[in-house]
Amino acid sequence: SNTEQGHCKRHCRMILITLYSMVLLGGTTGTVLMSRMMCKRKSQSMIAMIILNIIVLHSVLLVSLPFRLSYYILDVWEFGSFLCRLVSSIIYGHMYFTFVFYVVIVILRLLVYFKKLQMQKLQKYHMVVLSIVIWTTGSLVFWPILLLQYGIHPSYSEKPRCFEFYKDLNRGDLIILNYSMIVIMISTVVILFLIEMGVIVQLIKALWPDM
Repeated sequence: SNTEQGHCKRHCRMILITLYSMVLLGGTTGTVLMSRMMCKRKSQSMIAMIILNIIVLHSVLLVSLPFRLSYYILDVWEFGSFLCRLVSSIIYGHMYFTFVFYVVIVILRLLVYFKKLQMQKLQKYHMVVLSIVIWTTGSLVFWPILLLQYGIHPSYSEKPRCFEFYKDLNRGDLIILNYSMIVIMISTVVILFLIEMGVIVQLIKALWPDM
């Protein structure tokens, strides 16, 4: 019934407001602490540079959260269609970019373990170049989808609503894109997991040869 739908809507909004507030508070605190720690250490290693990129990604996500909170508190979107699409897509961009940087960390660690890479020979500019490549490649994928594909259904601009782009999920091209990304991410995780399990087994045999 309409009464039940209205109650569910209010109930869901309160849950989202609570969750986003907790994420904003905890995320901001964590980001500030991590930033201070990075500044104190002044490390220029590749891992430190990757962590710096992840901090930037988290900061971008945190900046978008007040817009989401405003929408769920007021129950109306007042910032225009483009900003709605941008804020809505930031959470996906954050997820994919963060995944890529964590994969880079794991790959670097594995290369060091297998002695294919020596951290001492890597300079700061190597990580700067790698970061630029990742950001540029990601942006070349992200911005065209945002500007040309995401949230362009005519019905979205007819009412002051936001974060309701479910109709896009039924489009053939986005269905293919979503499933492709899922397959790529799961395959990457499984492959890296198996390699790391192999490394752990080797370390166990080296430390406890009698096992």
